[in-house]
Amino acid sequence: MLSVAGLAGVVLAVVGGAGSGWARLSNALELLYPHFPGAAPPGTSWMLMVARVLLPLIALYATVRFLVSFYSTRIRLARLRRARGHAVVYGLSAAGLRAARTLAASHKRVIAVEREVARSEVQSALDAGVTVLAARTTPATLLRAANVASASQLVCATDDDAENVRSALHARSESPAHTLAIFARVGRRELVELLDDADVECFDLYELWARNMLEQSALARVAPDAPAPRIVIVGAGPLARATLENTTRLWHFFARETHVTDHLRLTLVAPDAEAVVAAVTRDNAAVSRTTRLDAVAWDIASSLDPRGLVGADAPTSILLCVGDAALNMALARLATRDLAAHPAVEILVGAENADDHAARLIRGSGVDALTPRLVIVAPEHDDGFRFDRFSRREEVARSLHTVYVNQARRDAGRPATAIAAFDDLPDADKQANRDQAGDIPRQLVAALCRLAPIADWDELCDLTSSEIEVMALLEHVRWTAGRVDAGWQYGPTRDATRRTHPDLVAWDALSEPTRELNRAFVRARPALLGRVGQAIERDPVREQIARAVHDRYRSGVAPAATSWEGLPDPARGTSRAFAAALPLMLVRAGYAITPAPASVPTGFADAATVERLAADAHAVWAGDRLGDGWVWGPTRGDARREHPDIVAWSDLADDRREIDRMLVRAIPAILAEAGRGMTMITTAPLIAAAAGAASASAPNAGDPSAVFERGANSMVPGSVRDD
Repeated sequence: MLSVAGLAGVVLAVVGGAGSGWARLSNALELLYPHFPGAAPPGTSWMLMVARVLLPLIALYATVRFLVSFYSTRIRLARLRRARGHAVVYGLSAAGLRAARTLAASHKRVIAVEREVARSEVQSALDAGVTVLAARTTPATLLRAANVASASQLVCATDDDAENVRSALHARSESPAHTLAIFARVGRRELVELLDDADVECFDLYELWARNMLEQSALARVAPDAPAPRIVIVGAGPLARATLENTTRLWHFFARETHVTDHLRLTLVAPDAEAVVAAVTRDNAAVSRTTRLDAVAWDIASSLDPRGLVGADAPTSILLCVGDAALNMALARLATRDLAAHPAVEILVGAENADDHAARLIRGSGVDALTPRLVIVAPEHDDGFRFDRFSRREEVARSLHTVYVNQARRDAGRPATAIAAFDDLPDADKQANRDQAGDIPRQLVAALCRLAPIADWDELCDLTSSEIEVMALLEHVRWTAGRVDAGWQYGPTRDATRRTHPDLVAWDALSEPTRELNRAFVRARPALLGRVGQAIERDPVREQIARAVHDRYRSGVAPAATSWEGLPDPARGTSRAFAAALPLMLVRAGYAITPAPASVPTGFADAATVERLAADAHAVWAGDRLGDGWVWGPTRGDARREHPDIVAWSDLADDRREIDRMLVRAIPAILAEAGRGMTMITTAPLIAAAAGAASASAPNAGDPSAVFERGANSMVPGSVRDD
């Protein structure tokens, strides 16, 4: 509007002015731009007149460019602030550029932020349709400019682990509701564990690429009753190693679940093949139990005769994972030519910067229809670097939908159901599986467990009954809250039209078969997580909690008691057992352990909660004493293993009850000392949904003996004091 008015003003000044046409134009431009000279005196040479005009025009042009650049940048940033549901890529490293291209190829709006303005990858990202913000400023400023708080996905992909951690944690603080999926390129285990607590998923470029290749290979299509495939991996480097490790692990868990006894036949062809195979089998002894792993030492830079890999025992798949892109493509051409008579052999090429045109060049015009199946897997393509498909959380979600669900139903004594392919599910059902997978780390923290890299695929964590109960209860709470948020309510029968469900009740009001179904889901988690290379282990923070429990007993009850350092290891067992029992005590009282001590309340909601927890603590102590052979006696006798407090809570003297109450009141502070927090479980939706529901089937929630048990495979509930 302003530009039109300005142009109209110049025209009017020229038409209505006096003097020559040049004089009228000069006077008009002077009105528009004060530094523009007016009409030249008569007799001025044409060269001076041109100079008088040219230099101000250059200054005017620079001013206009600055204004256009300034306001267009402001407008662009204002538009970004209104963006919703977009993806943000922090750092245009090789991995960041690949992630940005893949996300953009899936028709998602992508904003990339980069601190190194001169990176050549910036232009490549722009060419792919990515919006790029490049400025030498702080990560927080860049992420705020990209409106990361309203994004649906963030990929932190610089070449610096520490910077990826800082940017991921900052983004999580901006989006604490966990509506933002955050992925960070991090390799150091201690940093991975830190990000796990913040619900940030760490990734490795070659892990994602390898999983994509295997998704398109014969390994993903093998039937339980078919012979085990024979796979040849050619290449040295991180992609070949990641493909080898993922192949052996995926087959191992497939064989476990389907009871296949046939060994996968896997051959690695590389200059250092023998060393790599030795390292893989050394790192995980389970490999040899389900896979026959062979090594062929071969200089990839020399000639390859693919026919030598076929012979009488043709491979099912040849996966070319050579680091040199040109050599990889050349090998693919050789393989498609020399194996043309073997159409059953498939060739997968882990190639960068390749497309359908490259595939046609590899095949060549003279190759007949019997050419083996050829698949080029390039990380820049839509399916090559997808976090929404090949992240660990997505893999777990898909397993939840297939083997996990029906196996859990069978374990709970329920019939298996017909299951559609995950990709065919409605988006809401897919998201429900992802939400369930995403909540596993939080539930593990509440049970004082954690995720770790898996060491032995057959040495899976044997969860105790208490740990299973904690996570099953929290899973039911999560599921119920999601249903209530979606408009469902309690009803005696399930009705999708009316949105009623009989399971929308509190945990204790659930039928035992339904509770057992939730427990079966939890029991399946060790194998489920093992498929993606993760193991469940008990968090070492339990030792800190046990020590804090003992210190509280010394300071509040028996100052003369032996310090933690002076206690023999068997004597520490009672406090350790209390730490193991604490998660279940808390969830039964409506609380859950959290990673951050900032969420620790100053105390419990009411005296009734303290009393219930104290009764549970006494039950733990008494149960542990009985398990160790102690019995009730009128006086304490260590030699006779008798104690007067081995009685029901209702029969315990009040001064002895006060010891348990004292310890219970200290639980929030004990957790804080160990770097953990505590939060109330949201029970309002459960209570509202359960209105009118029958609860006669619920066990007596006040009976601690129904909560804690001692078993050969359980964490033994122990003493809450050392007297």
